Amino acid sequence: MPSAALGAGVHTLTSGSMTIEVTLSHYVDTVDYVDSVYVQYCNVSVDQIKNVDRSLSVYPNPTSESVNVQFQLNGVNKDVDLVVSDVLGKVVYTQQMKNFNGTYNQPIDLSRQANGIYILHLRVGSDVISRKIVLQK
Repeated sequence: MPSAALGAGVHTLTSGSMTIEVTLSHYVDTVDYVDSVYVQYCNVSVDQIKNVDRSLSVYPNPTSESVNVQFQLNGVNKDVDLVVSDVLGKVVYTQQMKNFNGTYNQPIDLSRQANGIYILHLRVGSDVISRKIVLQK
């Protein structure tokens, strides 16, 4: 089975140029490939997404009626979507926030939904953070 490696170490994309080196190894042949990419409009850093992920709190969980959702996005204004769906993908709650910056702290009412597992998806720009919610009445 082929394998690929992106140079040594971890590279964080920011606006500007970057060179990518890829080595594909296979038992028959090895291919080395070097190319350049230009990253445009990268204004949410990996650290900001990690901070949102760390600050995201969904409680109480399990719940019988509603969950409180709390997170922080500081330093940038980003479009944020908050979506709760069941395990089959049916959306049961959605909220869109344009140019969000700051602290979010709101309850989501799930009292009309059936017992089961739900997934909360928090999309910040092009990144998505997910959490499982257990509803038990």
